[in-house]
Amino acid sequence: MRPGSSVSRHYGFLFRTYKPSCCFWEGVIAVQTTGLVAISVFGKSVGAYHQIVVTVFALQVVYIALVKYKPYAQQEAQTVMEYGVVCLLLTTLVALTFLPEGYVQGASTSAAYKMAMVVVLVLLNVTFIAWVGWR
Repeated sequence: MRPGSSVSRHYGFLFRTYKPSCCFWEGVIAVQTTGLVAISVFGKSVGAYHQIVVTVFALQVVYIALVKYKPYAQQEAQTVMEYGVVCLLLTTLVALTFLPEGYVQGASTSAAYKMAMVVVLVLLNVTFIAWVGWR
């Protein structure tokens, strides 16, 4: 896109944070958001376990695309987005263990496990938010 073009003047705010070769990334973000909303809405019919598994798969695809294309013009923005997706992945994977049919046997009934994971997730997310604010 030429810097002085009409499209750039009107819609430049959508892609100015991306490298020129990755101006399409705003479309990727829209597809990602639509996909995660669709999983949330339509995943209820297949049950929580499968809904979480599909969400983890979708987040892994997002993370791989972020690492492969490195679309952000600023390295700090790239790092924040990568860490944000990792935070979401870890939170979602731990949520999987809270289900009765989760992959950690007996974890769903253990109050100590639940409390430990809640503390870990709160610390992880608060640390991430504080780190972003500091940056």
